[in-house]
Amino acid sequence: TPVSKNHMTELYDENGNTLAQMYALPDGEVRFYAPQQDTEIQFDGTAVKINAQNSYRSEVLGLCGTFNTQPVDDFTTPQGYILQNPHEFAATYALEDSSCQGPAKDYKARAQQKIAGGHYTRN
Repeated sequence: TPVSKNHMTELYDENGNTLAQMYALPDGEVRFYAPQQDTEIQFDGTAVKINAQNSYRSEVLGLCGTFNTQPVDDFTTPQGYILQNPHEFAATYALEDSSCQGPAKDYKARAQQKIAGGHYTRN
């Protein structure tokens, strides 16, 4: 879906409820808002900022962390292991298929070897 500085793009469910709103600001920042989840994502071309309601605290994990104010466990894998290496951590979320290119497969394999070897602890 294209994002424009002059127009807000909205997505609706089958009942006409707004699922998402996307728009760009004059400075080029892109914003995505999901009103039903009261969550906003901002991207300025370099960094992503996520504003989510407090009900998500300690209920999520992923590339943006655990949202529990404890940075020590932000690098938690989908399997619940806390990694130290940011590249290996990110690679555990990579979807591997025939189009996957770059170092993700190698980093993911390295992380899996370290997990199997007991190098990392489970959260």
